[in-house]
Amino acid sequence: MTSLISLGFMYVVLVSTCIVVHVVKQGSEYILFSCYVFFALYAYFYQKRYYAPFVVGLWVLTPFIRRYVDYYTGYDPASLIILSPYMVSLIGLYSVLPRLLKTNMKYAVIVVVVITYFFVGVFVNGIFSALWDFFGYIAPISFSLWIILYLRGQSISVLVNSILILSIIVSVYAIFQFFFLPSWDAMWMIRSEMMSIGLPEPTSVRVFSMMNSPAVLASFLTLGIALSLGFGKGGYNISLFFLVVLMTSVRVSWGVAFILFLSYSLFSRKIISSFFIVLLGAFLILSINDFLPREISELISNRLESIENISDDHSMNERLYLYQSVVNQLTVYGQGFGSVGASSGENIDSGYLELFINFGIFGGCLYIIYFLFLLMKAFVLVGFNRLSIPVVFGSLVVPISVFDSYMYGPYGCFHFLAIAIAISYILTERKYED
Repeated sequence: MTSLISLGFMYVVLVSTCIVVHVVKQGSEYILFSCYVFFALYAYFYQKRYYAPFVVGLWVLTPFIRRYVDYYTGYDPASLIILSPYMVSLIGLYSVLPRLLKTNMKYAVIVVVVITYFFVGVFVNGIFSALWDFFGYIAPISFSLWIILYLRGQSISVLVNSILILSIIVSVYAIFQFFFLPSWDAMWMIRSEMMSIGLPEPTSVRVFSMMNSPAVLASFLTLGIALSLGFGKGGYNISLFFLVVLMTSVRVSWGVAFILFLSYSLFSRKIISSFFIVLLGAFLILSINDFLPREISELISNRLESIENISDDHSMNERLYLYQSVVNQLTVYGQGFGSVGASSGENIDSGYLELFINFGIFGGCLYIIYFLFLLMKAFVLVGFNRLSIPVVFGSLVVPISVFDSYMYGPYGCFHFLAIAIAISYILTERKYED
C-alpha cells in the first residue's frame, strides 16, 4: 500500500507538470524545479519513507519531463529541470555528513576527496563546469550513504517495490516508444543530435524510454533485474526488463544481465527456480526471430552480429581512437572537475579516463581503492546468498566503467543504490547499527 502511495506521489508530480507547462509555459522549468525540491524537502523531514522513492522517481522521470516541457516551450540544451535529481539527492548530506564526521570518519574520506577536487576544478576550469561534475559524483554517493545510515524496516520494501513498478512503467513505455515514437521524443533526438541512438522514426530508434539515453535505461532495468532476483519478486517482470535491455542494444548491459542470471543460479537455494531464470534468459536470446516482432528481432540480431564482428564495429573503433587521443591529459594530481565529460563538451566514454583526468592518478587510485574496500565490506556483511545479487550488480561498476562513466550521474546512482539497499536490509534484519 505504501509503495502505491509513493508512486501516487509521483503521479501527482507528472500531472502537476502537465498543468504547469500548459498554463504557465515560459518559465515553467523554474516552477517545476522549485516544486520538486520542495516536495523532496517535505518528504525528507516529514515523510522519510517516501523520500528515497521520490528521489529515484526523479532520476527516472526527469529526462521525460524535460522533453515534454521543451516540446511545448522550446528546446533548452541546459534545462534546469535536469538538475532536479542531483539537488534532491544532495539533501541527504544534511544528516549524512555530520554523522560520518562524528562517528565514522573513515567513511567520510570519499566525500572529502570529491569536495577537494571540486575546489581544484573551480580554480582550474571555472565554477559552472566544476559544479556540474561535482553534482555528478557527490549526488549518488550522498544518496546511497543516506540509505545505508537511515533507511530501515518497511521503508526498504517501499523503495524496492517502487523501483520495480517504475521499471515496469519505463519498460512498457520503451516498447511503445519503439513502435509509436512520441513527437517530444523525436524532437529531442533531432535537437540534441544524438546520432548514436538511431533515427527519429518508429522502429528505427534505440529505445531510451523516459531516460536520456539507451545506456541509462539499460542500467536502470538491470537494477530492476538485480532487485527482482535478490528479493524474489517474480519472473514475468524479469522477462520484460530483459527484453527491453536487449532492445536498447547496450552490449555492456547484456553482459551485466547475464552475470546477474549466473549469480542467481549460484546463490539461490531453489535449484529449479534458478535453472528456470537462466533458461528463460537463454530462451529469449535464441528465440528472437521466432517469437518477437520482426522489427525488434532485427534490431537485436544486428547488434548480436556486431559482437561477432567486433573488429568491424564502428563505435568500438571510434572509442579506441578517442582513448588514445586523451591519454596525454593524465597527470599525477589531476585537473579537477570540469576538465572532461559533459560539462566540458568532451565526452570520452570511459569512466576510468574521466576519473583519472579529474582526480589525477593519485586521487583516482584512492577513489577506486576506497570503493573496492567498501565493496568488500558489503560482501562480508551481506554474505554469499541471493541478497548479494544487488551487491554483485553494484560491484560490476568496476569493470564496466572502462566503457562509460558508470560511477557518475544516474549510472552511479543506480549501481550505488543497489549496494545501499542490500546493506540497509541486512542491518535491519540483524538489528545492527554501525
